[in-house]
Amino acid sequence: MVDNIATFTFNIAQEENLIQVVVVNSVNYSSVGAEYYNSLKEYTANIVSKQSEKIVLKKK
Repeated sequence: MVDNIATFTFNIAQEENLIQVVVVNSVNYSSVGAEYYNSLKEYTANIVSKQSEKIVLKKK
């Protein structure tokens, strides 16, 4: 995100019959100025979109 205000990491890993989903959302400031409102809104929308994605499982 702009000026390193926040970071979002989303990782999916498969090991044998397990799926591991790791989500890390770090906000580096306790308060953010109004000038960052649109960036924060887009950042939050991207998080919601990513976490709403479906995981497709296929048989071998």
